[in-house]
Amino acid sequence: MSDDIGPMIRTARERRGWSQEFLAAKVGATQSTIDRIESGLTRRSRVLPEIVSALDIDLPGHEKRQTPTQVVGGFARVTYVLPKELIERIEQYKFAIGISSDDEAVRRIIDDFLKKRDEIVDVINRIINKYKLIKSMREAAGTVLANHPLVTTISFDKGGVVFDFDDSLYGKLDIEITSWGLVSIKKPDGSNFFFHKSDAPRWLSSDNIVEEYGSTDYIPF
Repeated sequence: MSDDIGPMIRTARERRGWSQEFLAAKVGATQSTIDRIESGLTRRSRVLPEIVSALDIDLPGHEKRQTPTQVVGGFARVTYVLPKELIERIEQYKFAIGISSDDEAVRRIIDDFLKKRDEIVDVINRIINKYKLIKSMREAAGTVLANHPLVTTISFDKGGVVFDFDDSLYGKLDIEITSWGLVSIKKPDGSNFFFHKSDAPRWLSSDNIVEEYGSTDYIPF
């Protein structure tokens, strides 16, 4: 390993604002290993390809190692380096909900966070797409809506589903999806929630469509 590689790694690391400990955790090494590489005391190391890839730098004679994402049974294995205080909060979360798996805890936290960013069109699309696959509105809606943080009530009637969705702008919307895939949306005051005709989803009831822009009820998703 040439004499300038160590300083090059140090410069790249510091440019990213990473500590030696952080880089070490990311590549599966110890802080002392990183320090010895950067100081030029270690000229060969098994983790050098990982360091090169993590820092996204080009070193003569060393190719960046691409680690393929492992997908097993619909789950992808990914690795993140998290600060200690975040790990402690995850441990508190595990204890609070009574689970022991780190993977399950992180999955639930991320899933809950992303669901809170959902818009109603996205949720309805997921239900309808699921329904097309399994041909059961009850099962499709249950899969998508169960434990959704923005869904407050769910009921089933004649093959369809009715549920409330807590929209950040309009408040609690009332949504009905029929078994043939037609959807109506009402606002908290019982009035129709409108889309412009050119932007309306194909599954939307005609009662929720306006011809011209300018309606105070219209919202462009």
